[in-house]
Amino acid sequence: MLGNRCSVFHTKRFSNPSLTWKDLAFLRERTRLPFLLKGILHPDDALHAIKAIALGAKAVLLVRPYMWGLALAGEQGVREVLSNFLADLHLTLALSGYASFGELDASALARTNA
Repeated sequence: MLGNRCSVFHTKRFSNPSLTWKDLAFLRERTRLPFLLKGILHPDDALHAIKAIALGAKAVLLVRPYMWGLALAGEQGVREVLSNFLADLHLTLALSGYASFGELDASALARTNA
């Protein structure tokens, strides 16, 4: 099954569970290039995407979920993953009181004393 082979390849090629925050510090010392970190594996991903957009992100990267969709149901699985993510994203936007992503800015975020 092609989807399963793609998923296994992706996991072996791009996953390294031995990496730590110390590795990130090591890289930061050696470059001024921007970093892209993704480690959210929770149903609240849509909320994090909204937050990123409110803070000025021009795009939000969706990686593993589409690979899981591909592995489980091929092209249709990818379509379902993307459809579900977009539905969650739009629902989160609407429940936050916004009609479009263009309305979002940092004022959309609640401040906490954490």
